Amino acid sequence: MNCVECGFPIMLGKGKYHAGCTPTLFDAAPRPSIAEAVEAAADALIDAGCTFPNDAAARSALVDAVFPEKPPHNKTATSKAAAKAIKPDSARLRDLIHGFLVSRGTVGATDQEMQEHFKLDGNTQRPRRYELVKAGRVKDSGRTRKPIGSRNQQIIWVAKGGKR
Repeated sequence: MNCVECGFPIMLGKGKYHAGCTPTLFDAAPRPSIAEAVEAAADALIDAGCTFPNDAAARSALVDAVFPEKPPHNKTATSKAAAKAIKPDSARLRDLIHGFLVSRGTVGATDQEMQEHFKLDGNTQRPRRYELVKAGRVKDSGRTRKPIGSRNQQIIWVAKGGKR
């Protein structure tokens, strides 16, 4: 099981949060993710007239700086090799997927719909969507739909706040 706040692996039976993210009775509101805090800081700098790059690539690079870890893998040798191979393209793919979700607005898209739109394998698309969720740029809409050709309902993902 992973911490619901930051995704850090925790032992089963120990609650929903790890020690660094455990909410207290004094927490009035949930804390923003690191990526959300960095994004807010970047927005404040731009609003103050700083010449910080205001584009998706710069924001993606900023998120990469906050989350420098390798793309997700399942600890097998082949999965680690795939994660290493995709690293140079992961920021570009995240931006494409995020831009697509922004363009879809509240309609959003399922993983299968994103895979079909970009002609990406699920093992390439899903980790990029996971990274966007982790970075606070994409969220579960709370809705599901059954894509054409699928037997099962799937989560509809939407861009958070509509920012690119």
